[in-house]
Amino acid sequence: MKRTVTMFAAVLLLTAAAFGQKIKPEEIIAKSLEAIGTAEARGALKNMTHSGDMTFAQGPTDQAPAGGRGVMASEGNKFVLVMTFPIPIYPMDKMAFDGKSVRVGFSRPGVRSGLGEFLEGCPEILREGLLGGVLNTGWALIDPASRGAKLSSEGIKKIDGREVYVLSYNPKKGGNTKIRLYFDKESFRHVRTEYSRIMSAQMGATPEASARQLENTETLTEDFLDFKTENGLTLPRTYKFKMFVEKGKATREYFYSMTVVESFYNQELDANSFDIGT
Repeated sequence: MKRTVTMFAAVLLLTAAAFGQKIKPEEIIAKSLEAIGTAEARGALKNMTHSGDMTFAQGPTDQAPAGGRGVMASEGNKFVLVMTFPIPIYPMDKMAFDGKSVRVGFSRPGVRSGLGEFLEGCPEILREGLLGGVLNTGWALIDPASRGAKLSSEGIKKIDGREVYVLSYNPKKGGNTKIRLYFDKESFRHVRTEYSRIMSAQMGATPEASARQLENTETLTEDFLDFKTENGLTLPRTYKFKMFVEKGKATREYFYSMTVVESFYNQELDANSFDIGT
């Protein structure tokens, strides 16, 4: 009898695990929106501006990250992120979507950063309201059906020791980027987005030269931490993202972190807030 009960319990556990794996993307999305706030609180939100302390490091050789400032603003599906650093070769970075066009600025005259180059080559990240996650009023999952995006489940995985649901996000207009969204299994909060793309090796002048060309693998990962409730909305107060670029045996890493110090909601925003020029 004891063995029968044990086997029965094991079957129940397996069934529960299988059920957890099969939760529909629509359910995950609905619960993730509830985790932000009530429908009334979300519906009352017109715009947000977050400002705070920013750090940047180019790894793994940097001894300490450089401190700077960051400002993120959004209104409807418009979005802008501006970062400034006390670094002569990297004084600032800015990227925006004005509701029609994606713009990625130069970090210094005629030169974009590694992050800027990646976003310039993957405009769907800004166009779809993905960058910034729930800190963006145009967040992609507020109404994915209207965007025509296709979401599918990739089951449950573990990141940093916790279980998360994973969804793949495919924009209607396509793109060359693999996009995965991660949601905490207990709270359903959106905790990570990962973008990755592989750039094919270019043709060389000769077959021998072509053989020496290497593929580029680029990955951008956003992490959202330290959730707090303010103005009826539960949002992350720490926003981290990192770029990883691999070409053959050569790799480059860039680390960013923004600690939100102040947030403003439903303020009067200047008409040019989302025009970053070049």
